[in-house]
Amino acid sequence: MTAVYNNTYKYIKGLGEGAFGKVFLAKEDRSEKLVAIKEFKSADLSQQKSILREIQTVSRFHREHIVGYMTNFTQDGRFFLVLEYCEKGDLWSVTRAQKLNSEDIINYVRDVANEIQFLHNKDIIHRDIKP
Repeated sequence: MTAVYNNTYKYIKGLGEGAFGKVFLAKEDRSEKLVAIKEFKSADLSQQKSILREIQTVSRFHREHIVGYMTNFTQDGRFFLVLEYCEKGDLWSVTRAQKLNSEDIINYVRDVANEIQFLHNKDIIHRDIKP
């Protein structure tokens, strides 16, 4: 039986795990859109509220290189964020799968630096930057 989250999202497969929790791929029931769902390890409500505030603030800009926030929910005492699914994966995986030339590397570094600068210009410090 396929796991269903928030009566809406059907589990497809795990995508990864980090310090904050694990991320998995799911399909939204009505639209059949693929999403990434991040399940947090911590049950600390103040930490969850802080993370939610940060991601809501960052995602309101709809930037090409910042993963978009869609919604959040709590299920069985666990906190989940529903995020845009990035089909190509993360930059770390891309750089491991292919040999990059110096121009590609410079472009990637510039993109990341531009996004961080954009956020800093808005007095935002993003605490979950991934390569």
